[in-house]
Amino acid sequence: MSPNKKGIWPRLLNSQAKSGKKAQLLRDISQSEQRLIELCSQPLPLTFAQLETSLKGLSSDEAEERLNEYGPNGLTSKKRLSFWADIGRRLKSPLVIQLLAIAIISAIIGESKSTIVVSLMVLLSIGLSYVLDHRSFQAVEALGKRVKSRTLVLRNGIET
Repeated sequence: MSPNKKGIWPRLLNSQAKSGKKAQLLRDISQSEQRLIELCSQPLPLTFAQLETSLKGLSSDEAEERLNEYGPNGLTSKKRLSFWADIGRRLKSPLVIQLLAIAIISAIIGESKSTIVVSLMVLLSIGLSYVLDHRSFQAVEALGKRVKSRTLVLRNGIET
């Protein structure tokens, strides 16, 4: 495998990579991603043993038991912020804070034109980012409603 390929897999699976670099890569990813990488990097029988399954898949009873224990296997969606919470989050941006500081200092020293211009920049920045984010969120939601996923699983050795 070429060491100059992009992505985490070539760097993790590169046998010439130093173990310290691999450890650093593993620290930089989430716990779930780390578990997935470990499962994919080991021999198949060991992976089946750790996941408590086999080539025949799960039995119907085991699948129902896991469904009750872990819940449905689906994508989670983030809770949307209210309008004011979203605006508050945007006001905490370092750029917006700097612009507000400039506007306040300009007002204190009597530069009314600068105060107005910088305040308008803040309003435009927050307003445009809100509108654009809102539109993109709606587009993602609409796309998600159009996409239908189909999953094949093995239950009692039969593909369903």
